[in-house]
Amino acid sequence: MDRLRALIEQIGDLFRRRRASAELDEEMRHHIEMEVRANIRAGMTPGEARRRALVSFGGTDWYAERVREEWWGGWIEDLIRDLRFGARSLRLRPTFTVAAVVTLSLGIGMTTTMFALVDSARSLGRRQKASSIWSSGATTDA
Repeated sequence: MDRLRALIEQIGDLFRRRRASAELDEEMRHHIEMEVRANIRAGMTPGEARRRALVSFGGTDWYAERVREEWWGGWIEDLIRDLRFGARSLRLRPTFTVAAVVTLSLGIGMTTTMFALVDSARSLGRRQKASSIWSSGATTDA
């Protein structure tokens, strides 16, 4: 249930993206400004304090991207991007698309047919064993 709730929240976050992104940017600015103030109190000039705060904080873009991936489930965006690319590729190459669809259809159809045949043969064998046991009057007592 928790996974379902998390997935629903991630999908909802996809639609609230601008607001959440602005909040994340504001939070990162706040942390950098806190570090700048601490550096100024330590006796640095404002320019040097800001530079050192940015260096100590690391790549803000990298952190923001990682957080956004966690919030919005980067896999959802990747999936959507991959589906769009696949659809566009299939639309641009109709011959390949037809060949791929026919190949998949034949493969799935043959696999299903073979499974059905094997399953019916197995169940037929079980029915014959059961009927031969009942007709011979054999018992299962040890």
